[in-house]
Amino acid sequence: MTTAATRAAARRIQVLDDDPRLLRASLLLLPRWGFRCETYTHARDALAAIQRNPPDLLIVDIYMPDLDGFEVIARARQLAPSMPILAVSGDIIQGEATNVLAMGAALGADATLHKPFRPEALRASLEALVGVPAPPQPGGPD
Repeated sequence: MTTAATRAAARRIQVLDDDPRLLRASLLLLPRWGFRCETYTHARDALAAIQRNPPDLLIVDIYMPDLDGFEVIARARQLAPSMPILAVSGDIIQGEATNVLAMGAALGADATLHKPFRPEALRASLEALVGVPAPPQPGGPD
């Protein structure tokens, strides 16, 4: 059951990933679910944005080209200690399963998702971490 206390009006989600498909999907799905979405392909840009104005939630891929997700999680925790972090990864290196998501959780990620994931799993994680968005208000932005 959802109450007014668990609803979150237009929570801002920052997505950091080097996979353009995940970024496009985020830009498509998150607004449909009532979230605002900002996407980044470079960790340093995402961290600068967190420093300026922390989002309500950070989604971070573990394997990134400039700074890996572990470093991003550590730095994000310093910049915004209470900001929820969702770590995502395919968790595979050269065909072998790894435990990078468990390491991400140990470093401070509040939740993890294994790629590829279904949209329903992402939505459930977002709602568990930041609440259920309020429905759009009549006459408000689409």
